[in-house]
Order: sequence, then structure tokens, then C-alpha cells
Amino acid sequence: MKLSKRLGQALCLVLILSLCSTVVWAAPGGIPGKPAKIPGLAKNVLQDIFGHWAEREIEEMQSRGLIKGYDDLKFRPSNEVTGQEAIAMLVRAMGLEKEALTAKFELKKMKHEKQLAAWARGYFQVAYQEGIITDADLSGMIPNKPVKRADLALYLTRVLQSQGFSQALPDISGVIEDAGQIPRELRQFVAAVYGWGLMLGDHQKKWQPNKPLARAEMAVILSRLAALLDGNTGGEQTRISGVLKEISLGQSAAIKVVEGSLVSVSSTEASITVRLASGRERIYALAAAVEVWLDGARSRLNALKPGFEVKLTMSGEQVAKIDAVTIEVVEGSLTAVTIGSPNRVTVTINQVQHTYPVSANALVTVNNSRIRFNQLEPGGTAKLTLRQGEAVNVEVTQ
Repeated sequence: MKLSKRLGQALCLVLILSLCSTVVWAAPGGIPGKPAKIPGLAKNVLQDIFGHWAEREIEEMQSRGLIKGYDDLKFRPSNEVTGQEAIAMLVRAMGLEKEALTAKFELKKMKHEKQLAAWARGYFQVAYQEGIITDADLSGMIPNKPVKRADLALYLTRVLQSQGFSQALPDISGVIEDAGQIPRELRQFVAAVYGWGLMLGDHQKKWQPNKPLARAEMAVILSRLAALLDGNTGGEQTRISGVLKEISLGQSAAIKVVEGSLVSVSSTEASITVRLASGRERIYALAAAVEVWLDGARSRLNALKPGFEVKLTMSGEQVAKIDAVTIEVVEGSLTAVTIGSPNRVTVTINQVQHTYPVSANALVTVNNSRIRFNQLEPGGTAKLTLRQGEAVNVEVTQ
């Protein structure tokens, strides 16, 4: 009886020790290794991405093993991605991680080989064999330095070309304001990834070709890449290994932009309904990793509300990017009018006073008659249309 009791106590002790043991699931740089499930923690073990604009993509790419967290269970979404990290992620996206983990490093023309981490050598060997990186890349790349956006565009294009993808070359000069900053030899690759919807410009129409990438941005790009690769299911596929010498992207294709007022958006149905200037409503399909900007900042679909101004950048028949501007209508008693820089109006709503700046180009009407702002006087009911918190339309009824 005593023996059974002691045996039971021993088993309990073993169980407690096993549950309390430390779990380490990422090597330096958060690249090699596979995230482990830790008892007692939520499914998403990354502790610093809750509420982040790229949370969904980070979780998705982590679950697929394309990106990794760090030993302290953090992702560090603002950290810059190095060249060796980017190559490793792309090799994983191609489904070649097993090959990378067993590959023998035989690259002789890598100028900065000493800066290549030991864990990354197999990934570089496979990437070289697949034509994702070439001798020219190896002679200039410093693998432990941040990768530039334009260079990543080159690698991404080669990945998709190796998988049998082709893309008409869009004319990006009219949609990217800093197109002149793109190195001439990389311009076609930037155009290609733009056309595929993988890497788009910011809300100011700037692509920033020489800017490093944050880990969160890389997660979004990988999510879009995975969506493209997952959809490439037509016919038999044959893998061709070698060094990519030339790329043919076809003729120029126009970038389609749609503007209007948001009627509704559905993440479950992957669609957005927009009221066009003609008054007609149209439904557009959303790309798997649609990029959302609201008032100049990265955002999510669930932050968009009916009535917002939207500009849709199309990639084929799908929306690759949404630029939205907050539009709000408020109504109350016009309490005060302040002339200054900027002009302001104060409106009482439910016995609470609210003061709003007024745009210099705002349309001001009293009883449906247009007036100048300096002719406006307190009194009556005011209906304000606010664009990003600034009144662009002031309608007063007295």
C-alpha cells in the first residue's frame, strides 16, 4: 500500500516537472525552428501582436511555419527583416524547408559569406539552386543587413516565375510618385509585384524602394504570396531548377482605381460594396490579403464604416488595396462661430458642446443658400459633414 502511494507521488512529481519545463522554439533571429504549443497559453502564443494591424497575417504565417517568433514569445513586428531572413521565408513559402535543412552549402561566389549565419546557409543554397538568388546577388548582398523593398521585389518575382506565374507589366509611373527612385534594373520587378498585388504603395502613393521592411510588413507580403501559390492549381506542375537569366513580363497594363462611398464590407464573403459617383452600387471581390488604410494609417476591414470615402486599387478583378477616409455626419444646435486659422464651429448635441475645425474650402449654406463662412452666425440647427474630423460641409437651418 505504501509502495503504491509513493509511486503515485513520484508520478505526480514527474508530471509537474514536465509541465513546468521551459519551452524554446526559435533560434537567433526568430528564423529556424518551429513554434511549440505551450500548455496553459492561448493558441496564439505571440505576446506582442494583439491589436496590431497585421495580427491576422502574422498569426496565419506563423501557423504555416513561414515566420517564427523569438524565445521570449514575442514577434517584434517593427524589427527590420534582414536579407538572410527574407530568403529563408521565401524558401519556406516554396515548400522547400526540408531541402534547406539538409542542403550542403557550396556557394563559392558569396562575397560576404562571413556575415551569413550558420542556420541560413542551407536556405541560400536552395534559393540559389532554384534561381531565386544569382551570382550577381551573392557578390553584393550583405545577408545580415536589412533587405530593401526593391530587392525583395526581385526575389518575389523570381519565386513566382519559378512556379509558372506570368504577369503583364503595369505602367507604375502614374500610380507611384517615387517611381524615379527605383533602380532602373529593378523597375520591372517592382512593376511585377505591384501588378500581382504583393507590394503596393502607401497612402501617399509612395513605394519607397530603398526602405527596409518591418517583420509585420513581411508577414503581409508572405500572406499574399501564399494566397497566390495556393491558387496555382491548374494542370500538372513540373519543378525546373536553375538560375533565372531573363524575365518576360508582357505588355503594359493599366492600374484600375475605383472611387466612391462605402456601402458595406464583408470579411466572411470577401466583398466590398461601393456607391459610385453615378449613384450606382457595385460589389467587388477582395483579395485574400487586401491592404487596408484608414485616414493614412494601416487598419483593418472591421474598422471601415458605411459612408466612408474609399479608393480601391484593383489587381485583376480583385481589390488589392483599400484607401479609406473617415466621413461622419453630426447634427445639433449651432452655438458659436469662430473665425481664425482654422475656422471653427461649436455645436451642442444632447446638451454637450462640440467644437470642430472647418475646412477652408467647406461648403456653407443657410436655408439652402450658399454663403461665406464669415457671414455665418450662431443660431438654428447645423448639420456637419466631417472628413477626418474636419467639417467640409456646413448646412444650417434657421
